[in-house]
Amino acid sequence: MNGCPSQPATTLVTVNPNIPVDAGPNISICQGEQITLSATGTPTNSWSGGISDGIPFIPTQSTVYYVTGTSANGCVTTDSIVVTVNANPIISAGDPQTVCIGQ
Repeated sequence: MNGCPSQPATTLVTVNPNIPVDAGPNISICQGEQITLSATGTPTNSWSGGISDGIPFIPTQSTVYYVTGTSANGCVTTDSIVVTVNANPIISAGDPQTVCIGQ
């Protein structure tokens, strides 16, 4: 060193707020029912399972779906939703019946 003192260096650090993404409450549906998942809180959302935000689809089995939300300032947060697919009930009217008029 040549004996010269160094000058302090400064830099500006901006801390962006982390805006949470919300996948919504868990839901239960019947087999074959169509649903639409739409996350809120962030302008850009990406879902697991090959589904798209706001596009209807028919789940074939109970699944936990994860959404990754990106805020306008580039911060990323995640949330999940459980979609329970219930089997449709099996209904039987019974064996064929024969009746007479008036019975």
